Amino acid sequence: MSGFAVARQLAAHLCIAGLLLPLPALALPGFSEVKASYVSSEATLLARDGQLIHRLRLDKTVRRQARTPARRDFAGTDPRHHRLRR
Repeated sequence: MSGFAVARQLAAHLCIAGLLLPLPALALPGFSEVKASYVSSEATLLARDGQLIHRLRLDKTVRRQARTPARRDFAGTDPRHHRLRR
């Protein structure tokens, strides 16, 4: 075998090995991990009765508002999406 053939065969083996190895860098975090690590960039000052008095932005480099619970209804959405729910 010539040197070129050996190099080509080695390259082919490396490509196959690269495709078969698991890639931990591509592993995405789960929803619970993302939700637990989420930090809002704002702080709120509430009165004793729960009314909002003031909102202060703590991190000026990003804008992350507080998480809101997911809505279970489809009010105001495209009717084609209703079929996906059934």
